[in-house]
Amino acid sequence: MAAKAPVLESVRAAIVFARASAPRVAGVLGLVMLLNIASDIAGGWAAGMLALVATLLGSLMANAALLRVAFADEHPGDPDFALGPQGFQFGRPELRLLGAIGLLMLFAFIAVLFLLLLAFIFTIALVVAVHGQTALPTATTTLPPDVQAMLSLLILVFALGLLWMAVRICLYPAATIAAQRIQVFSTWKLTEGSWWRIFAAFVLLLLPAIVLAGFLQASQHFPPLQAGFAILSAAVNAFVEIPLFCGLYAYLYKHLRGTSPELVAGQIVGETPSTGVAGPWG
Repeated sequence: MAAKAPVLESVRAAIVFARASAPRVAGVLGLVMLLNIASDIAGGWAAGMLALVATLLGSLMANAALLRVAFADEHPGDPDFALGPQGFQFGRPELRLLGAIGLLMLFAFIAVLFLLLLAFIFTIALVVAVHGQTALPTATTTLPPDVQAMLSLLILVFALGLLWMAVRICLYPAATIAAQRIQVFSTWKLTEGSWWRIFAAFVLLLLPAIVLAGFLQASQHFPPLQAGFAILSAAVNAFVEIPLFCGLYAYLYKHLRGTSPELVAGQIVGETPSTGVAGPWG
């Protein structure tokens, strides 16, 4: 039987890790904060895209640095787990994490294409079966209200399905760094039976960001106050949320992995160096 993820213990472990580790990578976290602010104020499509890409790379570097700290005790003397000055570095762990994210983006792209195809087929079937129309709907066709409602329900179900899958594979950053190879769906079995517990931990750790987002939305008619909340939100997202979630991923991966004999044998006991390209599907 799969182990269960303890909610409050997971949150507590994430907080302890964040408090101890964030100061060690404060430099790269500060960069992420500045890049978040730059993304908010960037004008024009090109500047916005450049700021977004820079923010994603900065966040990638911050996550890899924190996960290095989390798993350094399992890899003594390994140069891949030597922390750069204030977390600034880009090596094989970052490349592996980037590869894992790339695979996830490919999966998301395929999923969106599948949703569009499904919505198109579903719309035609509803229009023909319910309303007896033989002409195919086009981009300018106004769909009947009941068809629009069914499409909205289909999109909601699909979104909930993606959320369920995202939680099931959320430990991929910790697995990728700890195992020293790209991991995407290999954590699927680890999270079996723990979806609600992991989701509850997510919500608890996201509370500071959620509260600030509410204040930010409420202050939209007061630009100076909104600017202050935007800066505070960027700081919290960088210095609080990133360390908290890295701590959560590391704790859950270690806790749930500990009950998996094949993972213990392959990644802790007698672990051998990896090429960094094997095993993304588990």
